[in-house]
Amino acid sequence: MLDEQGTSSARTAGAGRNGWRVWKYPVAGLVPLVAYMALFFFLPAAGVLVNAFRSNSGHFSLVNLRMATGGTYLKSLGVSVELSAVSATIAAVIGLVVVVGIVSSPSRLIQRVSGSLSAVLANTGGIPLAFAFIATLGNFGIITKLLAGIGFNPYVHGFSLYSVSGLVIVYQYFLVPMMVLVMLPAVEGLRREWSESVASLGGKRHHFWRHVGLPLLAPTFFSGLLVLFADAFAAYATAAALAGGVIPLVPIEIGNFVSGNVIANQAHLGDALGLEMVVLVMVVAVVYGTVQHRRARWTR
Repeated sequence: MLDEQGTSSARTAGAGRNGWRVWKYPVAGLVPLVAYMALFFFLPAAGVLVNAFRSNSGHFSLVNLRMATGGTYLKSLGVSVELSAVSATIAAVIGLVVVVGIVSSPSRLIQRVSGSLSAVLANTGGIPLAFAFIATLGNFGIITKLLAGIGFNPYVHGFSLYSVSGLVIVYQYFLVPMMVLVMLPAVEGLRREWSESVASLGGKRHHFWRHVGLPLLAPTFFSGLLVLFADAFAAYATAAALAGGVIPLVPIEIGNFVSGNVIANQAHLGDALGLEMVVLVMVVAVVYGTVQHRRARWTR
């Protein structure tokens, strides 16, 4: 009798705390997430996969993949990978240095403001960002005119905002804050006792970073690098506004097909290019998951 009353009371208390009897359906909370993923990821990805292997007549064909992996489109893939790798590497290094500076600051206000500002800047991009850089570093931008006024016009010396190097600079605007968000918890997790232990053994500050700090941060840094690479590779609006028609990039090529710029007998070529992006992002996601799993196992 007491057991039944106790069990009943526990169930009633659990139901009261959760608002509804979640314990009876432990997977019910995943339904919205699964529905969202199915509607906005799996179904579009399945459509891209099917159409990538479909000819104009609707039959199975490898023509689209052959065209997507050759000629101009292969060059677009190479430029996209190069742009993403360079931008992500630079942003990852700068972001790590910025995070170390933020955490080293004695002011908690600076740390809170830096985190909030990074969250805003990491989600800033598109046409407004492109216009802002045109107004500052464009042919007649403010900084360009200031540099020209002191006798150094960057466009005379080979620089152009509408080039791969220009896009690398623009991408830092949102990639560096994203790296700050990724690395900030990891750097904050480094305990002061570890640094003091190294100092007590006669080690210097660079010994701590070489033998303790950097090895602990390496998995998170590499994971952040992969996230930045995927984000830079998928960026479209900013690149299209600055380099549309000038620099061959996979997202821009796909955008041309989406906007209706389809050549005869190439109705599903855009799907083949999209499949390339899906495969590349999935590879990055698998490597990212592997790194995170090993990091979690190592730090337990």
